[in-house]
Amino acid sequence: MELLIKLAALSLCVSAVTALLKKSDEALSLLLLLAAVLVGCALLLPALSELFDFCERALSLTDLPLTLFVPVVKVTAIALVARFSCALCADAGQSALSSLLAAAGTLCALVCALPLMEALLEMVEGFL
Repeated sequence: MELLIKLAALSLCVSAVTALLKKSDEALSLLLLLAAVLVGCALLLPALSELFDFCERALSLTDLPLTLFVPVVKVTAIALVARFSCALCADAGQSALSSLLAAAGTLCALVCALPLMEALLEMVEGFL
């Protein structure tokens, strides 16, 4: 909860400053926005570490194969990277690049999810 409050405060402050800077120096405004995103990501690292620790524990307790778990993590990471990248491109006024990144993120996520789909097909074949 306190992490979200910190990130919200950072976001609001940076949004206010970039709104003021955009009129005089748009490049500096974009750099400030990018720096804020990087700081926000750095603030999220401890929470991400906790999440990975939980996932490792869950894997060891359930004996799920790692081949079913890794694609979920990869797809989540792809979604986050694509979303942030698209938003930054849109803020820079590059809507075509934003759309390209959204499509690339979708395609990469589907490719990473192929092992899950293959496992599902094998399970269906086992029922037939």
